[in-house]
Amino acid sequence: MTEVTTRGPGRLPGSTIKRLSAVIRARYGLHNDLPLDILLATMEYWSAKTARLVDAEADAATPTVDENGKQTPSAEEIQRIKSELSDAFEQLTKAAALCTPYFHAKLQNIELGGEIDLGRLSYEELSTIVPLLRKAQALAIEDRSEEGEGDVAGGGDGTAGGDGQQQEGSGSAASVDARPDEGQA
Repeated sequence: MTEVTTRGPGRLPGSTIKRLSAVIRARYGLHNDLPLDILLATMEYWSAKTARLVDAEADAATPTVDENGKQTPSAEEIQRIKSELSDAFEQLTKAAALCTPYFHAKLQNIELGGEIDLGRLSYEELSTIVPLLRKAQALAIEDRSEEGEGDVAGGGDGTAGGDGQQQEGSGSAASVDARPDEGQA
């Protein structure tokens, strides 16, 4: 019986893509620079150019008059420096924006849900969680009212969410109006 060996995922060594990539890199004189390396070099270039132009603009802020009576730098030169500075800063901002995902993770909204079984909590736990739930509900109502999704009173029907539905049951689901039972231990 012949032994079958399995290989892990990925391309086989010497595949066409690796050879093609080497040919393209050789043709254009590319080294092993990754796109991030190129972006960082671009950002560094525009950052240095912006710094030089800021210094030039600061020097141009106090014009002088030479022995021939000409103002140095001229108004046109000052305008050119300001225009180049604006362009350089725009390029720097674009390069920084392209580098951002490599260094700063994008935060995602997390939606918390579910129910809390109040019957399983002690009096101390209830006295801690109920004010927090009330505060969270107040903030949620405030956010909805800012977005125009409803009025601050919550619909006027006595419910917390203003959607006309109230949770019913044996008290196992958390409600902001829940009061800790002083008889629980």
